[in-house]
Amino acid sequence: MIDDALSEGSKWLAATPLSHTIQTTTWIIPSLQTIHILSVATVFSSAILVDLRIWRLLQRDVPFPEVARRTICCFP
Repeated sequence: MIDDALSEGSKWLAATPLSHTIQTTTWIIPSLQTIHILSVATVFSSAILVDLRIWRLLQRDVPFPEVARRTICCFP
């Protein structure tokens, strides 16, 4: 049942105009991969900075909310 749903969803997605554009334009896939890798690196480095602050190995004199605000984009 789940395999059928995944198969049908994959077939539908492959038939969309966006999918055809991605498949036929040579520069889109490397661009999307680059954006993805940079985004993952940004999230990972933010998590590492906050972890180092929690372990009191980095920025000991700065309050934790300030470190979190500067390193994590979701905080106001």
